[in-house]
Amino acid sequence: MSQIKLPAWAFELFKPYRYKVVYGGRASGKSWAYAIVLLAIAAQSRKRIGVAREYQKSTKYSAYELLCDRAADTGILGYRSTRDEIRHANGSVFQFRGLSKVQEEAIKGWENVDIVWVEEADVMSQRSWELLRNTIRKPGSELWLTFNPKNRYDPVYEYFILNTPERMFRRKVLYTDNPFFSQESEWGRLNDLKTDPARYPHIWLGEPDDSSDKPLVLPYDKIISARNLWGSKLAGKYEHAGFDVADTGDDYCALAVRAGPVLKHLELWKASNITESVQRVHHALEERGVVRLYYDVGGIGRAVTECLRHIGKNRGYSIHPVTFGGSPTRSDKKYTKRLTNSQYFSNRAAQLGWNVRNRAENTQRIEAGEGVPARKGLYIDPSIDEKMLYQLSQPTWNNDNKLKVTKKGPGQSSPDAYDAVIMSF
Repeated sequence: MSQIKLPAWAFELFKPYRYKVVYGGRASGKSWAYAIVLLAIAAQSRKRIGVAREYQKSTKYSAYELLCDRAADTGILGYRSTRDEIRHANGSVFQFRGLSKVQEEAIKGWENVDIVWVEEADVMSQRSWELLRNTIRKPGSELWLTFNPKNRYDPVYEYFILNTPERMFRRKVLYTDNPFFSQESEWGRLNDLKTDPARYPHIWLGEPDDSSDKPLVLPYDKIISARNLWGSKLAGKYEHAGFDVADTGDDYCALAVRAGPVLKHLELWKASNITESVQRVHHALEERGVVRLYYDVGGIGRAVTECLRHIGKNRGYSIHPVTFGGSPTRSDKKYTKRLTNSQYFSNRAAQLGWNVRNRAENTQRIEAGEGVPARKGLYIDPSIDEKMLYQLSQPTWNNDNKLKVTKKGPGQSSPDAYDAVIMSF
């Protein structure tokens, strides 16, 4: 066996962790390093290793060829390949699967695997991630992930980058960490730096792609502008709040507080029951001196009204129920030269979301020196945790007939923070 060449960070992969997460930019050597280490581990003792990606029609679209090539390059002996598997003389086996819904049953058969490597984990859906995490539970089993960050609200980015699970090795790697980096790749990097500087941080430096090709209600660059232009003197005198209620399911309760054009406070929490959450909101509003509370009365939101009724009328704030699925307010007022609010917006939620989008666009006009009044903008207090801000850029819109906002995409969690924020405005 010839000498194995690895980047310094990759030697940590030989140590036991439940999660091993390596992410970064193009040509950083993530996949090569994973392939070599997995081949070495499987050659030392019998292992059952799964190699997965969200969509996979055949091994042609997997790391199959990469693993075969690295086994040959490194001179690790004992491996032979079949049509769908790679096997070692000691009984180790590499199997390849897709994670999407149509292949769910095949993943459930992986309960006894030792290691699963998920390639391009940034496109993995919430459903696939939960299925994989709950299936791979053999004592000592490990989940290895590699990806180039795409969107800040992708399930894997949220779970591993915005949060830090226990027993995890996490490393961001770039082309500068890659001992296999070629001159051809360097020419490509320099060309992208010259011709596409806006996307260069995403392509080569492992940053999320804030210039999404999706029609986002609040693209992340607008959120960043709103935070960068924040100033304490911009806040109005009176505070208003938006409350998005959830029960004991997967969704979170969310409370947003704004003063004038400034989003001052945003929090999320898991609810044990609705009454407890309403009491929590009540005490927070009384403490802050909030004058108005808006909340959605659709679904379980109806219970909020009853809870607030028990609190009594002698509150320091007034309550204003909102029906997200109801008709836009001021339905007959012209929104454009030709269309009224009811003709332009599909419902109240779309109208509220577009109001905040318009404010964010005004902020960027202010940033560009266009003379828009500050009160018409959107500003975000920098103290608000970025883990919650990413939700604001999740909802998408379409205007096929009337403007409609889709808050939850396939595999995504509900953007509860977004709902609370648009209600606060």
